[in-house]
Amino acid sequence: MLQLSGRVWPVQTGSEPPIRALDRRQITCDTFALRELRADLACSFIARKQGRQRDMLVKYRDLKGLTLDGDNAEGKVSDLYLTKDRQVARVAVEFGGLIDRDPRLVPIAALGAPSLDDMSWPAKPDAGSAEPAVEDEPLRRLTGNLPDTHGDLQRAGAFAGISLDMNEGPMGRVLDLVIDTETWAAPFAVVETGSWLPERQVLLPMEKIAEIDWSKRSARVTVTQEEVSKAPDVFKNDQIETRGTGTLLTYYGLSA
Repeated sequence: MLQLSGRVWPVQTGSEPPIRALDRRQITCDTFALRELRADLACSFIARKQGRQRDMLVKYRDLKGLTLDGDNAEGKVSDLYLTKDRQVARVAVEFGGLIDRDPRLVPIAALGAPSLDDMSWPAKPDAGSAEPAVEDEPLRRLTGNLPDTHGDLQRAGAFAGISLDMNEGPMGRVLDLVIDTETWAAPFAVVETGSWLPERQVLLPMEKIAEIDWSKRSARVTVTQEEVSKAPDVFKNDQIETRGTGTLLTYYGLSA
């Protein structure tokens, strides 16, 4: 027996069920359901893609406190160290406790992808380069409080509080950095604007921040008040609107 659209027809050699026996309403419903299924699959794919994009851009302070898991040790991430072109090169990790505190610098190449959901940052079994993974051998040990510089590297936490000045006057101060966990670049600073644009936190491309005077903890920026006030708002409720960051870079004349 052959079942078709809820109707049963005897199967005979050389015979076919009558076309009129098809329930056209059923065909319409099935077609609509197929379209809905395709739409659901497309939406699911887009949501997963957007989720991955959101995970790529994270605030620096959200990486602090993550648990670094190695084969032989476990520690807490306390800071990041950036190169002069603002790429993450080392991760400062606190091993031990209050008495046997053992802060170390771990190469970024030795670590996998951080997970903000479970507050963990796994170490790779093998860094695959000349830089050893954290579980292979001790890295250079730091003493006391973390220094603002380590060789040519700059501590990411030292950017917090830097005053930014425009030609028209003060712009505001740096609150945080945005880290791209795919490229390990720091493309944006989170800036709290001054009294000229109250109660605003904006993303400013790091390329718009000129050389920093670390002794005065200040820097000049190559933007104007009008540019900042009219820039796309991609930082809302302390969250990064990832899909708008490309538009923001284009707005400031930078490549997305």
